[in-house]
Amino acid sequence: MLKQWRTRLLHGDWRLWDLEFFQVLVATISVLTTLVASVLVVAMTRTDGTVRVSVLFVAFVLASLVAVRGAARAGLSSAERRAAATASLEARRVFLDAVGHGAPVSAGSASSFVGRSADDIGAYVARAVPARTVGAVVPVLVLVVVGLIDPLSALIAGCVLVVAPFAMVRIGRRSTREAEVGIGRLRSLSTRALELLDGAVELRALGAMTQGRAELAGATNRAVESTRRSLRIGLQSATALDVLAGTAIGLVAMVDGFRLLDGSVSLGHALAAVLLTAEVFAPLRAAGAAFHAGADGRAAIRVLDTVAGAASDVSDSPGSLLPRVAASPAAVSVRHASIAPSASASPIIEDLSFFVGPGGSLVLAGPSGSGKTTVLRAIAGALPTARGAILVGNSDPTRFSARQRCALLAAVDQRPCLVAGTLRDNLVLGLGAVDDEALNGAIERCGLMPLVERAAGGLDAQVGEEGRLLSAGERTRVALCRAVLRDPGVLLLDEVGAHLDDASLVALRHSLSEFLTTRTVIEVAHDRTLQADAPRIDLGLMAGTR
Repeated sequence: MLKQWRTRLLHGDWRLWDLEFFQVLVATISVLTTLVASVLVVAMTRTDGTVRVSVLFVAFVLASLVAVRGAARAGLSSAERRAAATASLEARRVFLDAVGHGAPVSAGSASSFVGRSADDIGAYVARAVPARTVGAVVPVLVLVVVGLIDPLSALIAGCVLVVAPFAMVRIGRRSTREAEVGIGRLRSLSTRALELLDGAVELRALGAMTQGRAELAGATNRAVESTRRSLRIGLQSATALDVLAGTAIGLVAMVDGFRLLDGSVSLGHALAAVLLTAEVFAPLRAAGAAFHAGADGRAAIRVLDTVAGAASDVSDSPGSLLPRVAASPAAVSVRHASIAPSASASPIIEDLSFFVGPGGSLVLAGPSGSGKTTVLRAIAGALPTARGAILVGNSDPTRFSARQRCALLAAVDQRPCLVAGTLRDNLVLGLGAVDDEALNGAIERCGLMPLVERAAGGLDAQVGEEGRLLSAGERTRVALCRAVLRDPGVLLLDEVGAHLDDASLVALRHSLSEFLTTRTVIEVAHDRTLQADAPRIDLGLMAGTR
């Protein structure tokens, strides 16, 4: 699973090969630097005339290798940043796409993933994955070099090296479990923080802010404690590897020291063996550090896999029998459909059937919890049907490509999504360049002209994050204006009259009447509808509704 995701997140394995190449290059240069340093030490300390090499030349070669190693490390850092940015961006895209297709994710979990976990995934893919491969290959290659120089030193280092995997695997499993616990606690903290922020006014009115702060403090302390345990495990791993490396270096140095005294090994060979023994364990230490630093990333990939698996399977293959012109109204047919609010939940609508012909209209009514919004999301292709079928233009909407969906469907949610930016940015969101005449016409139809004239800067006025500088009714009008500009064949409306007074609703009916009669419109409403004369289905009275 992790291998499939790292390939998908990096758009192929070539970026990993790039990283592994740089890491092997750095390790190779380090070995050469060690060998040249040994030669330099021998050349500077031997006075019996047996050394026939220029000290200045060896020093020049050593300085050149150090410079090349620095350049290789700079290249490695640059490649890691590129790979991490690519993986993080792709993880966010996949996660948000899955949420948009019905994956059951709380606001806090989404905030935690997009804000932190996606970056953890990038760090894991860019650093831990290639370091693991290099950590398994390079020590063996360095050990071979040590064996060519001094077989006895290679044997000692190899015996100590065999112990390292057992210690790393045991500590690594603990690190993975703790990382999963930590991510769960961070999601819980984010979710609770958002809930408390949403209810801050009510809590203050009830005099219960102290309880809210206590809950948030408790969740924060649990997350901090999990982070401390992860750091403690990482320190234990680093200490274990340092002890093994120190043991191997100490044993090699001690044995070669005695052998140097009795003349069975030369100074150059002994010194090279001791220095290279340190290089045997250096990739393992780097891999261990990267493993623990990437523990959160591995846990985040498992979360991403779960969320992506919970979303409906959407294909980019063309749907069959779609309208030849996207703006042409399309029929909507629901046949004995059972629909759940998420892929893992039980259906709340069962055996629902209706048909709205091209250019027709329908109002879905019913009490809260009767499934009105769930039906609308299923028609938009965001939810699969547990049984039965939903067809838009004789095609399953979950099989639409992104291009087809944007061309054929437009939706106005009861809580419209606005981005931080100008009023113009939000009106043409996803459309790119829009003709000024068409834009002004849509603004007039949706009753937004008073807002444009009143706002400082007109269409260039800022709306704030999530449109906080606009009223609820103004946000609804912005979303309606976007739908008009998109010119869809099927229009889905969710409680558009909830935030409009009676006079505004009547005026909007009149100004949009021509637009609404030229496309298929399905509207969800309690009682205040934009389509006063449309047929109505009350989901609360249906026999199959639970």
